[in-house]
Order: sequence, then structure tokens, then C-alpha cells
Amino acid sequence: MQPLFLVYESYGFYLWLSVLLLVLVSIVWLVALHRRVSKLRRTYAALLTGADSKNVGELLSMYVEQMRLAGSKAEQLSRTSDRLESQVRSSIQRLELVRFNAYEGIGGDQSFALALLDEEGDGVVISSLQGRGENRLYAKPINRWDSTYTLSAEETEAIARASGSDVDKESHL
Repeated sequence: MQPLFLVYESYGFYLWLSVLLLVLVSIVWLVALHRRVSKLRRTYAALLTGADSKNVGELLSMYVEQMRLAGSKAEQLSRTSDRLESQVRSSIQRLELVRFNAYEGIGGDQSFALALLDEEGDGVVISSLQGRGENRLYAKPINRWDSTYTLSAEETEAIARASGSDVDKESHL
């Protein structure tokens, strides 16, 4: 024990000084670590807190609900679009009017053939023959650009124009 006491007497001051220096370095190091941890906590808290002081969990939950609602709305719009597309296909889309003079020497082109057809060529052709003392009106059903009834040249022309194809005016004379 004697040699240890001698070492203490000779170097005691330096040993205490070393311990004090280690304690001071440890305190500085702890303060630096405390500041870093505090800064990380603030950053983490700011990260977890979004708009309106809501945390990330609440925000994610809100966004998931919004996405679910948007998906539902998109599905509803898709169904509506399909329904409207079906209605448009069966609505009158192709309309063509051909005016003509039904009776020689009786005025201008007062008679007409009117084709009212959908996208598939289904609908009706309406013809009006205008004379001096009379007016005759005819309606013929059209299925796939044709009719089971005999069509006049003007009716055929109206249907052909409505379909967008060329018509041979001499074929039905």
C-alpha cells in the first residue's frame, strides 16, 4: 500500500487535474449530445405534425379516406359514362334532308325526304310530297341503313348522305 500512497503524493495533483479535465470534457460532450437530441426531437415533431397541427397518422388516415372516396367517385363516373355512351349510340346522330320537286311544273323544291338515324343506321326516313292541293306524308322505318319498304331515290339519297357514303341517284328511278 505504501507504493500507492507514494504515487498519490507525487502525482495526486495531476491525477485530480486529469479527472477534473475528464469530467469537464464529459459535461461538454453531454451538453452537445443534449442539443443534438433536442434538435432531432424538434425535427421529428415537426415531421409528425402536418397542416392544422394534425400528426402524420391522422393525415395519412384522412388521405386514405379521400383516395377511397375518389375511387368511388371515379367508379360512379365510369358507370355514368358507359350509360351515356349507350344512350348516345341509340340517339339521332345522323340527320340529312333532301329537297326535291315531286311534281313537274308545280313550283319549286317543296317536297323533301328527311333521314333521322342513329350511329348504327337505325331510325326513320320521313318523306313529304307537296302538290298544289294536297300534301302526302310518309314515314318508313330504317334498320341498318336499309328498309323493308321500297325507298324512293330521294329517300335513298337522304339515307346515303346520312351514312356518309356516295349515292347513285339513278339506281332507284
